[in-house]
Formats: sequence, C-alpha cells, structure tokens
Amino acid sequence: MTLYLVGGGISVETITLGLRSLIEVVDKIYVETYTIPGSEWLYEFIKKLAPQKTIIAHRPDLEDSINRIIEEAKSMRILIVSPGDPLIATTHRSIILEAKKNDIEYRILPGVSGVCAAKTITGLDYYKFGRTITIPGPWRGIKPYSTYYYLVSNLCVGLHTLLLLDIDDKRRQLSPCLALRQLYDVEIELSHEAGYEPILDKLFYIVVSQAGLADSRVIGGKGIEKICSSDLKAPISIVVPGRLSSYEIEYLETMHSLKIQESSILQERDYCRIMNLVSEII
Repeated sequence: MTLYLVGGGISVETITLGLRSLIEVVDKIYVETYTIPGSEWLYEFIKKLAPQKTIIAHRPDLEDSINRIIEEAKSMRILIVSPGDPLIATTHRSIILEAKKNDIEYRILPGVSGVCAAKTITGLDYYKFGRTITIPGPWRGIKPYSTYYYLVSNLCVGLHTLLLLDIDDKRRQLSPCLALRQLYDVEIELSHEAGYEPILDKLFYIVVSQAGLADSRVIGGKGIEKICSSDLKAPISIVVPGRLSSYEIEYLETMHSLKIQESSILQERDYCRIMNLVSEII
C-alpha cells in the first residue's frame, strides 16, 4: 500500500489541507510529538478527527521498531505525522529510506517548519544563515566542542547561526541559559589551552520563543547573563548574528526593540583565527 510522511506544522492554523484530507482516507495514523516540545496539540487535534486509528508514536517506535510500521505499510495506508516539517529530522528521512528498500510506495508532504520560523521571525536575511547547530543537554554526557567550533566557523565567514536546544526523554527542553553556559565552559577550556581571549560573553544573542505562534517572543542582548535573566516558553532557540546589514539592524531595533550597538562584534578575521586554533585541538 502506501506510507505517508507528513508535516503537521507548528500550530492548528498551519495544518495543511493535504494532511486533513489524508486523515480521512488512511487506515492508521502515527503521530509523534517528541521532536518538538509543546507539540502535544498535534496529537490531540488528529485524535479528535480520527479517534479509532490515531496512535501516539514514541521515539523507539520510529527509530528502533520502524520495521514493524514498514510491515504494516505493505497492506495498509499508513500515515506518520511529525510536527513542523518531517524531513528536517534525520530519523524521519531514514523512514523513507526503509520504505524505498522494501518497495513500498511513499509520499512526502512538507509542513511549516519551526526551524524556518525561528530564523525568519528575527528579520535577519534567511540566506545569510550558516550551519544550524544543536547544543546537547548535559544528560548526553558529552561536551559541545563541535558546537562551539561550528559557531565560530559561521562567524568567521560573517554568517548567522541558529542554535537548537536539546530535548530530554521527558520532552523537556534545555534552557538557553544552561546551553550557553555549557558552551562557555568549553570555551574557557579551549581558550586556556590555545591561548586566546574568550568571546562568547561579548557576543549578541537573540532568543526566539514559540516562533510563528500567536504569543511568540523575541528578546536579545549582549552576553550570556542577559539571556539567563529571561523567562520564555518552549520551544526556544538561539540566534547568534554574524555580519549585520543596515536593514537587518533596523529591523531588529524597530521590530524587536533590540539595542544592537551594545554588541562588541569582533572582526571576522578574529573569529577565523580562533577557528583555526580550535581546529588543532578538537
């Protein structure tokens, strides 16, 4: 039969007509809410429309036990719904690969992405964003050396950086304050070994809460402690601006009341020097 992988968007208002029509015709619906905190609304919405065939999918269902769902798709029309856009999550890309390997017909319908919304709501030029990076939670037991390196690499070439915050098994998101402090601890270690001045507390940070929703918020300021004083609702992400144009500065100051002149932005060659020093260590 057919396996449908569909994005549920970031709110009821962003659910596509394509998803609504599939809910009516498929035999079974798996809804996952673990990739984005606060996305239980998606399961509740679909459950009301199709209570008999809607199942909540936990991480093991779509990662460890996906072969069972693939087997079901050989004789049924299976719909897997993910908040946001399903192919921004690498795990969900692997689902399509398994369907292809098993000669199962599949169809992908994208959805409104929270990652895209977090970038665009700032007013920064979308095409000036570099590599998107995730800051791992302390429960992973790893230090974010690579996260720090990729952040500095983006700054080296003047690009903005979107920092995503990890989510634990109970769907609780890493706080922006703890995330940046973890990065700072890594920077102190690396800067001491490589012999350069730490930069993280000199950067300007933009924190986006519930991007694309009615009560979304954008705050910002220079230094980590400025971010730690905020109280925001998940999902939350952090943007570190690179080289800013005059219209980007105007938008940030006019639309979000951010004082960009507070930022002590270094020259790109300084970030490149740090990048090269760090690359020799990690």
